[in-house]
Amino acid sequence: MTVRSTILAALLLAGPLAPAASQAQAPAPTQAQAPAPSLLTAEERADAKIVRGIMISPPRTPQQLQTLREVLDRAPASYPLVEPRNGHIIVRGVGAEEIAALSLVAGLQAAGADKAEKKTVYVDAAFNVYPTAALMLGSDAVTRRRPEEAIAWLDKGLALQPDNLYLVTEKGAALAMLNRPADALALYDATLALGDRTFDPKSKARLRRARGWALIELGRLDEAEADYKQSLVLEPDHGGALRELKYIADKRAGVAKSEPVQIYTSDQAKAVK
Repeated sequence: MTVRSTILAALLLAGPLAPAASQAQAPAPTQAQAPAPSLLTAEERADAKIVRGIMISPPRTPQQLQTLREVLDRAPASYPLVEPRNGHIIVRGVGAEEIAALSLVAGLQAAGADKAEKKTVYVDAAFNVYPTAALMLGSDAVTRRRPEEAIAWLDKGLALQPDNLYLVTEKGAALAMLNRPADALALYDATLALGDRTFDPKSKARLRRARGWALIELGRLDEAEADYKQSLVLEPDHGGALRELKYIADKRAGVAKSEPVQIYTSDQAKAVK
């Protein structure tokens, strides 16, 4: 079985909500590389262009937020990160690293499914349109300290893509604002129970840091310490994880300062107890 990869996205960003956008320009597909037109609908391609355009121009204006709401209203019932379609495998992402990791793993899994079968598997990378629109709406609400509104938007995104760790940790930020660490922990545990389906070390590290915060709030310091240490394996020398490990050590020693524990989610949004 042969695995070939093509690129649908014309623009990929280094992070989901990068402020002044460090941009990674993906190579435009050649005529020979272009996948069958039936892979993406015209509406989906148009919505991708809209969302990408709004991503690179923060802060969001009221009109842009309304446009994102309209895009999200056009979302299908399901929009998985990895989707077999018409003999191709579509992988959806935003960051260049995320796209590359998903494409590689999806291709390897497809190749290993039936090694004796002589056929070509095409792995096509597409912009993650509708969950990204939900993420931006949720992140805007978090930034404006409207956690209930944020949760409503993020739940719409999670209905499309339950294993999207950006949506999960952003919802965790909203739950933190509402001082609901037990609910946040339940969300993180349910996500981990889905299995390792993202293949993005930074996203998984972010989830472990968020889970560590919830565990600290619930007084479960040993488990919190284990999560922060695991996050450092995935993303070494992360300042937030190192600070929280020091917080745990100080708290055990009875010398913890009174500064609140912080959780870090997307590149722009953070919720503070």
